[in-house]
Formats: sequence, structure tokens, C-alpha cells
Amino acid sequence: MNALAPYIGFIRAAAFIAAALFIFKMGGDSVRAQWAAADRERVEAAADLARETRRAFDAITVNSQKEKENANATIASLRADMRNGTERLSLAVAACQTGTSGAGNSEARAELLPAAADRIVGIIGEADDAVRDLNACIDKYNAVKGTL
Repeated sequence: MNALAPYIGFIRAAAFIAAALFIFKMGGDSVRAQWAAADRERVEAAADLARETRRAFDAITVNSQKEKENANATIASLRADMRNGTERLSLAVAACQTGTSGAGNSEARAELLPAAADRIVGIIGEADDAVRDLNACIDKYNAVKGTL
């Protein structure tokens, strides 16, 4: 054993270094595993949030589309009634007073031509569509804002 005596210190140091490296590697693997698990959790949470946001967007889109279809049906019905003469569009106008033989509180009205009324209703329908689209955009923004 005397022949190994000079090497005992070296062997002990090598064993200590090997044990330290083994513990370091195992600790590093453990930390990397923890990081990977945390990364997986973050990815899953982000995917869940994306799915939830997509569902909210889809619900808003479906609701907006239904509102649009209902409004377009109402406008189409109004336009058809105006073409058939069952509905008329008139405006209040200032009229000259020619005498005092009236019913007192009556308002002067001017009836629009059917083509002009149809154009006005079309413009109003397009404006309503734009407002509905903007409201859907705001609803989608608020849905996303609530998740941040």
C-alpha cells in the first residue's frame, strides 16, 4: 500500500471532482427539466388563451353577421314597400303661411320621390353596416384587452 500512498490524495481529489461533476450535471438536468416544464406550461397557457380569444372573436363575428342580416332584411323590406307605394319618405319643410284657415298645429311635409328615398335608405343602410362593423371591431378589441 505504500506504493499507492503518493496517489491517495490524487485519487481522493479525482473522486471528489467526479462526484461534484456528477452532482452538477444532475442538478443542471433537474434545472433544465424544470425550465422545460415551465416553458410547456407557458405554451399551453398561451394556446388556451388563443383558443379562448378565437372563440370570443367567432361569437362576436356570428352576432355581428346576424345583426347585419336582420338589418339588411329590414332595409330590403322598407325599400320594397317604398317601391310599391305602401311606405313613403317625407321631410318636414318650412312652408309659407297663406292664410289662417288651417288646423293650427299642422306641420308642412314634402314627400320624396321613390328613387330619391331609395338612395337615401341605401346610404343609411351602408352607414349602419359601417357602424356595426366598427362596433364588432371594438368588441374584439375589448375581448383581447381583457386578456392582457
